[in-house]
Amino acid sequence: MRGSISSSIQSGKSLHEAFLQKGTDPSEVANLIKSTLGHEYISPWSDEDDGLVSAQSKATQDQVKKMKDHKDICNATGLLLSTILGDRLEEPTMSNGRIREWGAEMTDEQVAKVENLDGVEAVRRVYRGKRGRFMPRILKPSEASNLRGLKKRDIAYERQEATATELVAISQPSTVPDLTQLKNYVYESHGGSGSFVYHIETGVAYKAQNKEFPNVASQHLLTDKAIKKGDEPWVDDDDKLPSHGTCNAGKALGIQFGASKKATLVVVRLHAITHLEVQAAFELIIKDIDEHPERRKKGVISMALSFKPVWDQETVDAFRQLLTDLFAKDIPLISIAGNDDDDSDDDSDDDDDGRSDDGGGSDTEMLDSPDVDEYPGLMEGPDLPLIVVGSVDSTGQRSDWSKGGPHVTLHAVGQDILCLPTEGNVPVMENGTSYAGPLVAGEVANLLAYDTVPFDTSNGNLERVDGIRVLWNGVTQENNPKEAFECNGVGKNTYVEGDAVTGLIKDTFCSDLGTRQGLRGLRNSDYGESLKAELKGCALLPDAWNFVYGLGDDGREWTARFRTGVFQKKCVGDAVGMASGFGEFGCEGSGGD
Repeated sequence: MRGSISSSIQSGKSLHEAFLQKGTDPSEVANLIKSTLGHEYISPWSDEDDGLVSAQSKATQDQVKKMKDHKDICNATGLLLSTILGDRLEEPTMSNGRIREWGAEMTDEQVAKVENLDGVEAVRRVYRGKRGRFMPRILKPSEASNLRGLKKRDIAYERQEATATELVAISQPSTVPDLTQLKNYVYESHGGSGSFVYHIETGVAYKAQNKEFPNVASQHLLTDKAIKKGDEPWVDDDDKLPSHGTCNAGKALGIQFGASKKATLVVVRLHAITHLEVQAAFELIIKDIDEHPERRKKGVISMALSFKPVWDQETVDAFRQLLTDLFAKDIPLISIAGNDDDDSDDDSDDDDDGRSDDGGGSDTEMLDSPDVDEYPGLMEGPDLPLIVVGSVDSTGQRSDWSKGGPHVTLHAVGQDILCLPTEGNVPVMENGTSYAGPLVAGEVANLLAYDTVPFDTSNGNLERVDGIRVLWNGVTQENNPKEAFECNGVGKNTYVEGDAVTGLIKDTFCSDLGTRQGLRGLRNSDYGESLKAELKGCALLPDAWNFVYGLGDDGREWTARFRTGVFQKKCVGDAVGMASGFGEFGCEGSGGD
């Protein structure tokens, strides 16, 4: 949409009518028309009942083109659209001080009317995208106590001990094919300091999770629509997929669960997952690089979104041009391969936000393909070197649901990963290429922190399984040795989860025993945290808690010492029974029933 007047005759003149807002001095526009047409005559301005004034004149196509971008003429198009669409008409999108487009949710009848307006160049569909999360979340509370802080191994490397499997896999040496023999994530000590991750999403809860995101830019990038809707970059408010933006940002640069520990997060805040919003995000990043030249060659884009291949050619060409412009700024884009047979995370048919045609209809009936078949990954090629990431499990086998094919650049572990949600310190387990892609973005940020990378990066992957290239940060066994062998795989957890042991007995050794009675002892290996949590409801007094494992003379496996308020005997009994896993528990002591 470029104005309220146009011509259907290229060589010759046709009659046009220009509308102005009421209260606007028409002399400026009249002079514009006269100077453009080269004569002094135009028809008189007329005051209409609908609040518009207008004038008629004859003009060629070239003359109309010169006049059509005048601000008052463009304003008239908005008034005409408002008459047809009412409050469904959104504020226009501006570019370089000019109106680029309007957006609205329209019926087919309204589309036909709008297409006939002189000021409307074309009516185009808005295509919605989807995220790459595959399965529902599964809480993993027992994992939280196993997350130890970062420890410096030597002058060149740091390590994160007993951490999430997907991080361990990044620093898995080629000489250690069995990932279970490793427990630590080993990475270059600079940790990506000085690099930037542009994370395109509908928000990241970096304020609520400030310990996970300590390195955050002072300013973030918001699309015009996000600004007009009052969206905040630190609010991850997607109702359908809670915590998606926060979790996958955490995989890129979270202090506990991210590949890069010191890169800086720049949130590129979308209002909705549409191709127009993503295009606006790319434009914002290009502008930001121009305004911050020190970020050139130091930034990487992480985007865990994809779009069905139903775009018209003009949209495809515009998208490709933006990607080309980004690469010219030395900013790589990490895209996702997408998930096969994944309908649960498909936003492409939602229509809850006042968009025009959202790419629904026939495209909703398209079947998923085992190969990459969505934008932007589908655009990958010699002339557009996107990094398209698929998912593998901890053994290096491609996840059953991860799309593959020639467009996939490499893989990372995106199956059964851990991340922090928008609130709380209990990690959740997720699945999807949405979490594999950001791991690669984090490692790219680590590499970009070097002025000159001090080791060979020409093959930053390993084929742990034939034909499947998996992310690897170049760490060797010298820097990441195998864990010392410990009996029965129990490792350092002397007290393992009772439910797990019960399952082994029931399924493998003695099914009758397993079904007749449960094991006694604390339910899990969380050093009493679950018991302490249960006791909080019993007026647990502060600074009076002590818990140790160890067999006592009476055969006990653990000892907890604490104080509560009066009359809490029954409450304490219930709490211990719940935490220990065997229900009824008699409680003796001075407290009342």
